[in-house]
Amino acid sequence: MPQRLPSRLREAYEAVGAATLQAAADVARGVHGPGEAAASRQSPRAVRDLKRSEARALRIWARDKRLLLDAAGFEREWRKQGRVGGQENDVYLRDNRVFKRNNLCFHLSYADFFDRLALHNLLFPGAPLRFEGFVERRVGLWPVMSQPAVRARRGANRSEVAAFMGRLGFQHIRHDDYRHPEGILVEDLHDENVFIDEGGEIAVIDPVIYLVGARPVGKKSSSPTGSRHPSRRSLVPEF
Repeated sequence: MPQRLPSRLREAYEAVGAATLQAAADVARGVHGPGEAAASRQSPRAVRDLKRSEARALRIWARDKRLLLDAAGFEREWRKQGRVGGQENDVYLRDNRVFKRNNLCFHLSYADFFDRLALHNLLFPGAPLRFEGFVERRVGLWPVMSQPAVRARRGANRSEVAAFMGRLGFQHIRHDDYRHPEGILVEDLHDENVFIDEGGEIAVIDPVIYLVGARPVGKKSSSPTGSRHPSRRSLVPEF
């Protein structure tokens, strides 16, 4: 029996109306034992074993739902556009949408990853993420998501980000990272992930979101010096 979801997370899945995303999360949680969830206190081996169990169930489900995507096609597009990406995502631009292949290095489980997408769309509806399916790689099953390309005037500075997150009830904790009293962490809100769009509004495209207790111990905080992936600008139409 999957564990009971926190109220804010239940709200996120209900608010975004993403039935496929919710179904994927349910499949991943369906392999968890009673009350079991990936937690930072678990050993690396336990985390790997849980991910493998989730991947086996998700692979069967995705095959049935025709959500196993063309892995070779993604690889070709990614290489053709210069292998743009960061620590967790390989990305390319097509038809004014940015497609992202995620290696789950920032998450303890697939369920955590799906929670992140739901929470992103609840908190940052200006650049919503859409779950597309999975690609099979030699190293495992990687989820693919996409979102609209953002027309950016510039990257947002830290004071603008802090004011924006404050209006959402988040408190700054370090560098480019924020925490909500309800137990949500949002990290990596530097100026390659947060923009001022053509309407002068904040657009958040690629934060890392956790529920407290699900943050990997080895995950480094965002850089105190600002931008880390200038190649990402090639995917953001500026003017």
